[in-house]
Amino acid sequence: MDFKFVWEHLPSLLRGLQTTVSVSLIQLVLVNVVGVLGALARTSRIKLLRWVTAAYVEIARNVPELVQIYFVFFVLPSLGYKFSAYTCGIIAMTFFGGGYFIEVYRSGLEAVPKTQFEAATSLALTRFQRMRHVIFPQALRICLPALNGYFLYLVRSTSLLAAIGISEATFVAQDIIAIYFHPFEMFTAVAVLYLLIVWSLSFALRRLENKLKYEL
Repeated sequence: MDFKFVWEHLPSLLRGLQTTVSVSLIQLVLVNVVGVLGALARTSRIKLLRWVTAAYVEIARNVPELVQIYFVFFVLPSLGYKFSAYTCGIIAMTFFGGGYFIEVYRSGLEAVPKTQFEAATSLALTRFQRMRHVIFPQALRICLPALNGYFLYLVRSTSLLAAIGISEATFVAQDIIAIYFHPFEMFTAVAVLYLLIVWSLSFALRRLENKLKYEL
């Protein structure tokens, strides 16, 4: 293990890690928006809306993530929709991540006892008020552990974006290996960086989970 070589190229790896973190934070917001709206659609009384959302979930969860990334990057431009590699990566990861988050939020909503819906209705609350003040806080408490797990999975999946040329940590490591051929040092360094960031996020999310248990 040539630690000096790793140290010399650590700034480049950290710049790649910044891209990893930025993609992760953006998709954290987007997949939660997709998840909440999709879960409401999945539990809607409108049959067509439920069917369309269910079809989306099946596609997002069953088509390999790399295939979805390639589809957005290579197929959408041929249809007239041209985006940067960075934007394509976020779109693709939001698409397949949203499928998982929809199911988690749906499970949380369905786990709330029906008596809670009935109690909220008896208070003459609107549907939005029922969801905002009564149902959703309970559903979030139920599904938060699963949401945290899937978010960490999406953070690790950012390494797939190297396939479309996004300069995240894995892509930077591959570039350095192509020039200097030090695969052991570079991939070990990338593994350690991912371990540190995922462990840190996992710790923060567990703290948040424990805090919300008492506040929601």
